Amino acid sequence: MERQHDHRGAARRRRRKKNGIAIYEILGIALGCIHLSYDDFCRLTPIEFEHIYKEFRNRQDAAYKDEWERMRMLAAIVIQPHLKKKVTPQKLLPLPWESTTKKQRGKAQQLTAAESLKRFEELAKRTETPKSLKG
Repeated sequence: MERQHDHRGAARRRRRKKNGIAIYEILGIALGCIHLSYDDFCRLTPIEFEHIYKEFRNRQDAAYKDEWERMRMLAAIVIQPHLKKKVTPQKLLPLPWESTTKKQRGKAQQLTAAESLKRFEELAKRTETPKSLKG
C-alpha cells in the first residue's frame, strides 16, 4: 500500500515538472539564492515574488556581464604589446549581448561557400608571418 502511494506521488511530481516549475523549486530559489526568510516567502504574492526574482536575475546578469567585460579588458591589455596595430577590447572579443546591426548579421548569413573561402584566404594572408621574421 505504501509503495502505491509513493508511486502516485512520483507520478504527480513528474506531471508537475512537465507543466512548469514546482513550488519546492521556487522555494529553493527564494531561500537558497535570493536569501529570503521562509516567513517572508510565505507572505509574498506570486506577482511580488515574480518582481523580486526578475530583479534578482537582472543583478545576476549584470554581474556576469561585468566579469566578462573585465576579462576582455585584461585580454586586450595582455595581448596589446604583441600586436603591431592597436586593438580594442570590443574588436578583440565581441560579446553576444553587445548590439550588432541587422545588416552585419544578414551579411554573415548570406555568404556563399566561394565567398567564405575567399574571406578565409584573405584572413590567412593577413595573419601569415613575414618572410623576414621566419629566418
